[in-house]
Amino acid sequence: MNPTVKTSIALLITTFFIVGCSSAPEPKPKPKRDPWNSAESQKSGAKQAQGELSRDTSK
Repeated sequence: MNPTVKTSIALLITTFFIVGCSSAPEPKPKPKRDPWNSAESQKSGAKQAQGELSRDTSK
């Protein structure tokens, strides 16, 4: 094999190796929060329901 061909193959392999290792993976998308059913609204709804139940049972 010609030294130019060997050098070209070595450079090509090295280039593929560097490009393959240096590419960063895509970041995972953050899960979207549901504005209609947030944790705070669930807590306040649960407190309200608990209050209604305790009022109904104390009659």
